[in-house]
Amino acid sequence: MITSSSFFLFDYLHTQLISQSYHQDTLNYSLKVKHPTALDIVQQSTKVGSESWLLLNKELARKNSQAALRLGTWYKKIVKTSNKEENKIKAIMWLNQAIRLGNIRAYTVLSQLYYEYGEYDKIQQLFLKMPQTKEEQLANLEIAILRIKTAIATGELNEVTGLLNALTPKFAHQSINKIYHDMVSYQVVKPNSLLKVADINRQSLFRGDLNTCIVSIQLFATSLENLLHIDNLLNEFYQKKTLSRYACFPKPRYININLLECYTEPQKAISCNESIFKEVSEGVNTKHIGLMLDSGGANVHFGILYFDKSDDVNIFSHEISHLLGFVDEYPIAAQHDICQARQQNTFAHNIAILPTIYRGNRQNIRKKVLSEIAWGSLIADTTPILQKIQTYDNSISSTESRVSNWLLGTPDVYQDSLGIFPAETCSKSSMENSESSVISEPFKAYKPIKRHTHLHYYSYGFPKEYEDILRLAPKAYQMPSFYYNIALAAYLKGDNEEARKSLAKTLIK
Repeated sequence: MITSSSFFLFDYLHTQLISQSYHQDTLNYSLKVKHPTALDIVQQSTKVGSESWLLLNKELARKNSQAALRLGTWYKKIVKTSNKEENKIKAIMWLNQAIRLGNIRAYTVLSQLYYEYGEYDKIQQLFLKMPQTKEEQLANLEIAILRIKTAIATGELNEVTGLLNALTPKFAHQSINKIYHDMVSYQVVKPNSLLKVADINRQSLFRGDLNTCIVSIQLFATSLENLLHIDNLLNEFYQKKTLSRYACFPKPRYININLLECYTEPQKAISCNESIFKEVSEGVNTKHIGLMLDSGGANVHFGILYFDKSDDVNIFSHEISHLLGFVDEYPIAAQHDICQARQQNTFAHNIAILPTIYRGNRQNIRKKVLSEIAWGSLIADTTPILQKIQTYDNSISSTESRVSNWLLGTPDVYQDSLGIFPAETCSKSSMENSESSVISEPFKAYKPIKRHTHLHYYSYGFPKEYEDILRLAPKAYQMPSFYYNIALAAYLKGDNEEARKSLAKTLIK
């Protein structure tokens, strides 16, 4: 029988519980009074992450740094699977509690969490708060690697060099050797003859054939993690996506974040001061470039592709289609240039902006319309593109007022054929929704096939019909060289000389 009047009850229970021969009544009583040793015993045999496990560790974490670390590590682990923000807050809270209780390991785990979210300033603050000298921190390989990655992400390349020199004796360790190999491969640093590293096979640095592919794209990122992510994304792109046949990529390259002036507001397309890309243009042998950032909306602006680290292979492939010369088939902004008037020239593989109603000889109209769309030569002679409608001319007050006109569009009965079908591209435009009685208005956006495609929903496939259209004129509508972006940025700043030089280079790239 346990006596609760014992002055040494707390120590007595602890001694009994760690003896491994305690009675069940002792454990039950200890749990009733929330003795930490008893709570720890039970949590060890409780399913990790269960409600009971969480409750036990939360009680322990008031004074036990290991319990606080366990909770922080658990919430960090599940951040990406559910309740992202809520679990991130909980992870940070418990890891900070572990730090307050003196747990050195919690500094590393919290720093890793901040790194995953690009909160590099907070990582640097943690390094300063750690009760260790820099040399002691570098003795921990996890911290050493995290310091290097953070310095790369913040553009502190002198710090990177210093850390590498400090870690030279450790280069025999596989993890240090690998990160150095990656830094050389992605051109973060130049090879150092004093440091031994396996030779990089330059033949493996390219995907696709730069001499034969339709679009060539040099991708950049500001952190080692994102560069590795791009490589994984490209692997998936080449394994799963049709458009990989038409695009090629050199090895992704590092770009210093301090060089960039970019805007990444939520729900808005990434935009940058594109004049800065002149600084990295040397050694770029591709027509287009791309930039991955931590956040922001994916888009293509002339010769530059922007995307973020959360964009999957479907979004990436969709953006590549724009570089090839395909236009969105979902409703775009009402003020977009292509939706302000009917097209003057063919401008895309898959979209044409044309009047909805025509008047005249059906064959002559058909011939004219087919010449104005990129896929006209692929439409079968037996597939109609005009439907007869009746309208009335109010200026004629007789039975002759009835006039035959033609509505542009392939009937739904031919929905499995290549034809001319309404697209939603300009559905927000006031011009497309115009009630004007002028015969050439309103106009609409039209596309080659009726069903939805990769240009409407990211996850949909890229249709074979679009490949056939692409092969008719592979480079006819593709985006210009990224030098066009540099030239435009220079022109807008009033630097006409730089604009002229960069514009001249668009003829080469």
